[in-house]
Amino acid sequence: MGFTGTFNIHDNSGIGQFFCGPGREIYGNVSGDIQAGVNVSIYRANCGGDILEVTTTTNSEGYYSFGGLEDGRYLLVAEKTDYSFSSCYWVDIPQTEIQSYDFISSLIGYGISGKVSGDVQEGVTITLSGDSSATTTTASDGSYSFTGLLPGRYTLTASMSDYIFDPESAGITIADVDITGVDFTAVETAQSFMDIMPIAICYRSLVDDRCNIGRMFPDHDQTARWTDFTQQGTGGCGTASQGTAEDLVETCSGNHTILDSEKDLSTTNGSWVSVFQSIEDCFFGGGPGTPRVQPVTQPIIDCEASGNCRDLKAFVNVDIVWVKFAHDPQYDNAPFELYNADGSDYEWQSDPADFDNGTARWNDFADHFNLQDHYGDQAEYPGSNKIYFKPSCD
Repeated sequence: MGFTGTFNIHDNSGIGQFFCGPGREIYGNVSGDIQAGVNVSIYRANCGGDILEVTTTTNSEGYYSFGGLEDGRYLLVAEKTDYSFSSCYWVDIPQTEIQSYDFISSLIGYGISGKVSGDVQEGVTITLSGDSSATTTTASDGSYSFTGLLPGRYTLTASMSDYIFDPESAGITIADVDITGVDFTAVETAQSFMDIMPIAICYRSLVDDRCNIGRMFPDHDQTARWTDFTQQGTGGCGTASQGTAEDLVETCSGNHTILDSEKDLSTTNGSWVSVFQSIEDCFFGGGPGTPRVQPVTQPIIDCEASGNCRDLKAFVNVDIVWVKFAHDPQYDNAPFELYNADGSDYEWQSDPADFDNGTARWNDFADHFNLQDHYGDQAEYPGSNKIYFKPSCD
């Protein structure tokens, strides 16, 4: 048997009323991106504006309930900072049909957007880190965006091979609005020597002399050999052609042939003077005032074998730090300065005793890069036709 009636409730604040009987309870569940801790409120409809009656909070499973409501029309609302909810409800008490009033929660996210301009726009990787992490790539017009982010602190960086970006990174704080205009400018780095230099590094040179010692070529038959990257199959690759190598370096356009580690590589000894000239032109960027450290990936070959077809073992990352073609017995062209591949200053020089003295400059330079010849002595200043490189340990 049910009971319908009104209780008078006495407390320190006065007298209140609690109504009981069928159809006077409102209950339901919150699901979605958040369940626990959602505020569910009941407002009474009033001609002067809805009046807040009571608020409760969902439990760990998203459940809430109200009971003992007096007759009237009520507005039922779910609220939580940084979240939106699927609906609100008008409920007439007493209810003619008992039901569950459910809400679906969705995280309210803010956005960050911007554009990449300059030497490249499309395909730039934008990395988001901080209070959340994500990556995206720019569209054909350089635009990008991240959405669904909570208030917090974030860092954006742009990256793409052969390019640098200004700024290097951007710090962003999201409060309660979207952030727009986080832009980057792309600058193509100086012409890379990647696959341009027609030189293969000897395996024994890396093993015996350690990968952190710089050396010069040509210096010894076990340091490096010339190659034009030709591969025609094991035992049949032929002799490297000077003319083919000249074509590779003449315009600094490089070799775009994919090398197959299962096939031998064509090599030769000797001195290709015209190739040296082109390599020096590429290294200095067309003028003696702009020498740059050049990162290169070079093939590693077995120089112990006989013949011109050498076993291609692997590849090694190399920094080309100096190229000298013309004869200079007075050290006049010993390096005064050097730049990174991206054009920024490279601090190689400690403090030579006499900056105007070419010998002192060279000794300081060679000491900084630990340049040695094949016998372990400090590498000599090149009279002519020398390339100095420092392998990494990768």
